Amino acid sequence: MTLLFPVMKGEKSAPTLIKLALLGLLVCSIIFYFSACFSAPQQETVAAAVDYIIDGDSLVIRRDTRTMEVRLWGIDAPEYDQPDSDSAKAALMKLALGRRAKVEIKYRDRYGRYVALLYIDGLNINETMIRSGHSWVYERYCDEPLCESWKRLEDEARKDKRGLWAGSNPVAPWRWKARR
Repeated sequence: MTLLFPVMKGEKSAPTLIKLALLGLLVCSIIFYFSACFSAPQQETVAAAVDYIIDGDSLVIRRDTRTMEVRLWGIDAPEYDQPDSDSAKAALMKLALGRRAKVEIKYRDRYGRYVALLYIDGLNINETMIRSGHSWVYERYCDEPLCESWKRLEDEARKDKRGLWAGSNPVAPWRWKARR
């Protein structure tokens, strides 16, 4: 036993083992806490009311008395200080505010938001924001087969100059943030 857990001068082996066990318990507790907070939970679908629109890709939903902040998965709308931000927010408000929704939660992000697909009356709101030209496909996170069709919708919106594509040179939000 002393080969695995050498006894320090002046210490007995039992206190050393207790200290190591407590240290191990502490490490396991920390790992469990962070994995529970930041790992992807099982996917879940919830019914809720859209309570508040934060911007063109974020909103707050209400389930009974509980509110949850939701980030729309796979899309990225203009930042609050970016051109077309107000029109993207207005488009999401028109589609979703005050409506009953089905929310397909994919995971929680590092900010504690639920990242999800949002459906209202069977309409995929994430996709609608792309089709209407109010957001980009967020290629960094949009990694499912569905994203390929969304990229085609984005190209069509760009070609038809819908939404933010009516501007002369729209800048993707991830590039906008990198410039600041």
